[in-house]
Amino acid sequence: MLDVAEAAVRWRKKIQREHRYAFDGWIAFIVADSAKQKSIERLICFGGLKMLPKVVSLSWMSTV
Repeated sequence: MLDVAEAAVRWRKKIQREHRYAFDGWIAFIVADSAKQKSIERLICFGGLKMLPKVVSLSWMSTV
């Protein structure tokens, strides 16, 4: 069984070799409070992720 650390190193080297980003091809919609959302978006967008536009009110989530 592969060690998690070894798998992470292999993944990182493959991405570098192929000149890709960590999240190439990913599309996401982040559900987080506004203070956290901006920092999360910045981090993953630098990794090549495309964000879906926020078009739906998520105010109902505070009651869940």
